[in-house]
Amino acid sequence: MSTLLRYLIVTAFLVVSATAQGKPPNGDSDVPATTIIDSSDTSFRIRDDGLGAYLNGVNSVESIIQGIGDWVMNSRNSSTRKVLIDFGDPVLAGDTSAPFSAALRPARFISKCAQLGFKIRDMQVGQTRECPLALAFDFNGINYRIAMNDGNFAATDQVEWTCLNSANGRCTSWMMEPAGEYDLVRKSKAQLIRVGTNRKNPDQPLGLFYFSFRVYVTTP
Repeated sequence: MSTLLRYLIVTAFLVVSATAQGKPPNGDSDVPATTIIDSSDTSFRIRDDGLGAYLNGVNSVESIIQGIGDWVMNSRNSSTRKVLIDFGDPVLAGDTSAPFSAALRPARFISKCAQLGFKIRDMQVGQTRECPLALAFDFNGINYRIAMNDGNFAATDQVEWTCLNSANGRCTSWMMEPAGEYDLVRKSKAQLIRVGTNRKNPDQPLGLFYFSFRVYVTTP
């Protein structure tokens, strides 16, 4: 077998393997990001812990724009950083399905814009796009998820991303807000879920809650 033929075979194998794993050989890499969860408005139902921006790699926090185009901020492995989650605005008055009224909890956000076929880094300045959002946390040994995803939960709203700045043809700064509006207030309707542990103990939808928030994300 000639050297050229061997090279072509190996190259083809690498391309097929990368594609099968969902990682094109020339695709984007994960990019570290700074996440700021706005607490300037005390009516926001999702706020920071008072310790400032969430920085990737600091205090065991992960804050990145994934190569596939999604945003992740994860403090569930941190003993320091938390997120304030407030269930004080239920869709049905008197709903007591939430595990607490308001609490600071280690949490993981992911907004899966790639599910809708685009990367937030490809947005243009001033452009807005809606994406699903999931917020995961635990309390008293039980895992919960807050879902803002009308594809999976028809009664919920998504979130809206706005590109604020760009560099070298890629968006580098965003604002994320609720995509819904109720009584002239921007807030998204979300499904609270008690996460199951196996097939005999599947996910259990609990109540619906409104969440107002504002998140800023920047990359280098």
